[in-house]
Amino acid sequence: MKPLCAIAISACLIALTSCVPSLTKVTANQANEQLAAMPKKDWHYSKSARSKIRKAYQSYTFRPEYAAACFLTAAHDLEPHRSRSEWAYRAYQHALGMGTELINKHQLWGQTIEHPELSIALPKTVDCHELGVHKIDELHFSGRFATPGMDPAIERKGPGAPMLATTYASAQSLDRHPFMSMAGYIQSATALADWHPVGESQVRLTLELRNPKKSSQLAANFTDPVAFYDMKTKSLITSGLQNVWRPNNGLSQMGLYNTAPIDPKKTPIVFIHGLAATPNLWLKPVHAMMRNPEFRKKYQIYVFYYPTGFPISQNANHLKQELIKLQKARLTYNNKPEKMVLVGHSMGGLLTSVVTRDFEGEFERLSRVSIEELKATEKVKETLQGLVREAPIDFIDKAIFLGTPHKGSPYASNWIGRVSSHFVRIPKSLLEIDPSSYKHDLSQFGQSLWDIDQNLDGIYSLELNHPVLLYIESRPKIDGVTYYSIIGDRGWGGDLEKSSDGLVPYTSSSINNDESECVVPSWHNLQKHPDAIAEVLKILEL
Repeated sequence: MKPLCAIAISACLIALTSCVPSLTKVTANQANEQLAAMPKKDWHYSKSARSKIRKAYQSYTFRPEYAAACFLTAAHDLEPHRSRSEWAYRAYQHALGMGTELINKHQLWGQTIEHPELSIALPKTVDCHELGVHKIDELHFSGRFATPGMDPAIERKGPGAPMLATTYASAQSLDRHPFMSMAGYIQSATALADWHPVGESQVRLTLELRNPKKSSQLAANFTDPVAFYDMKTKSLITSGLQNVWRPNNGLSQMGLYNTAPIDPKKTPIVFIHGLAATPNLWLKPVHAMMRNPEFRKKYQIYVFYYPTGFPISQNANHLKQELIKLQKARLTYNNKPEKMVLVGHSMGGLLTSVVTRDFEGEFERLSRVSIEELKATEKVKETLQGLVREAPIDFIDKAIFLGTPHKGSPYASNWIGRVSSHFVRIPKSLLEIDPSSYKHDLSQFGQSLWDIDQNLDGIYSLELNHPVLLYIESRPKIDGVTYYSIIGDRGWGGDLEKSSDGLVPYTSSSINNDESECVVPSWHNLQKHPDAIAEVLKILEL
């Protein structure tokens, strides 16, 4: 019976995860084919440049210095002609981008590379200050990748070659950038070249990496960083399921992440995943939002990663503390930063609800003794202090709920949920909300919120009409925060009050104090439905 139950549970939880796209490399043959259709009227320059690019690929593996020289000599030849035709534009980008990639890959900085027609003195380093980092560990030409799961790619024409710049998440970089993602910083960049003649058939090259999000004129590819992040974090998808039953395994990675340094001019928009999921859940929806140039211009994307097997209140406190940490970091750049936006799917919406409601002073209602007298560990006291003693945060503008079970889900109450909860194993020392150790110190109301004999885990907390969920919903939202709801009905129509997204009934997703409510014809994975994405952009006034 147990194996059958486990299969059924896994199938149910996998439905909550998102099928994310993959990134593939374009082969040398494919790259050559893309540049095969040369315009006959421009053969006087295109034929020679095309020949150099072909020779570069032939030498790419065994003679990287010569390959770089071939690419860059082709770019130098194409520079005066790049605006003459689409072919010249693409060939110039390809030659400059691949040459720059090879220089960085083989650390040719400061060297002089030779082609029979041109000697090129390379710069000692590349200027990347506009990207907000001190070092680029990986640098790739965007034309080297295909993203079939995200077609069409978000591309922009302009000067330079679109690049993909990665800075690894090392101990040194994490000291400077505490919100750096587990995959490091993965950014769109634009390579710009200046050629300085220093003699006959000799040039000195200057390279600069610009941030295309700060200039609407530069060439850019905004899809590759999203797909590259997906490729680097594929293992997270399975960890989402593992983090339900063994949440302690994901504790060390819990936190708020971004894929680029803090931009003080942009508004943080924080995406929070649901049960058994990971931040990869948001890749396709975020990519769809990025098609809107105003979204890219105004917002900086953050994700909150957390092991969903822990109790909701425990995860919510971690989210709150991470948001406070981010706000403090932003204040070092700007003493009046824009307020943040939170977007939560399913359980992530419950975390969003907790951190945007006012619980200040509620401890006295929940306990018969002071927090100092509570028979609990210091970690438990610290968590309770953060949730129900500290002043509410005042830097959130909008909270968007997608398929959020404000009153719980019947699936958490039936045999699937109960068996799932039975399998959850949380070491007692890691529980930050554990009323069993101080139940006699709780008031009658405090004791009514928890069944001391039940598992304290994320699944148990989702039971329909669970007292904790009803208590959360009863608390007033923080002044200045506006709520918005996006709800799925599976597209079945009929009586809205009896509808459901397959896991969460409408009566649980709907709340009374939201500014707007949008019902989309989707199941529970509504975060990637076009109508839901359009509604989020509408809420963001884009």
